[in-house]
Amino acid sequence: MFPRIFIRGIQLRCNLLRTRVRSARHGHGGQTILCRGNCGQPEGSVHILQSCWITHDARCARHNRVARELAKYLRPLGYTVFEVLRAPTSTYFIKPDLIAVRDHRATVTDVIVISNVREVTVWNKKKQKYGAGEYSFTIISALRAIGFDVDFFVYQSMIISYRVHAIHTIDGNSRNSSRLMSSEMAEIGLGLPEDF
Repeated sequence: MFPRIFIRGIQLRCNLLRTRVRSARHGHGGQTILCRGNCGQPEGSVHILQSCWITHDARCARHNRVARELAKYLRPLGYTVFEVLRAPTSTYFIKPDLIAVRDHRATVTDVIVISNVREVTVWNKKKQKYGAGEYSFTIISALRAIGFDVDFFVYQSMIISYRVHAIHTIDGNSRNSSRLMSSEMAEIGLGLPEDF
């Protein structure tokens, strides 16, 4: 990695990146604060990290890396892991990031990389989506169609923001830490190792 890119990454992570919003705070009058990507939004660190179309591909790649990393840890624990399995509903397909199957139990996990402000909102939307009877029936039916006898379904979201990691279960319990510990993961049924 080039030193310039490394330094820019640290600046972005620490909210020190020179953005238009940050520059406008220091009295450089007459300057527009709108994003250079013509998004129509103020150009701040959170906008760049979470919603700007210019960084969309990088955000998708980051999301996919997190999902692959989680799948990598689940496979040695005896889970059969499906990444982005398409399950048809009555009107469209649902595609959860990961479905981990072990002992007649399917654990559906969506990896969510968000800003802190939206964590509760996003969690509630996912909880409503996967808590609905049609979705759980659709996923169980899709797994049975490919030969997995699943009797029990649970949804867990893995929410990662630039400040904290969180695992949320369908009943609303959450575990927050700067690193996810295996004891916490065992409590919610995944049993991931400490180095995750």
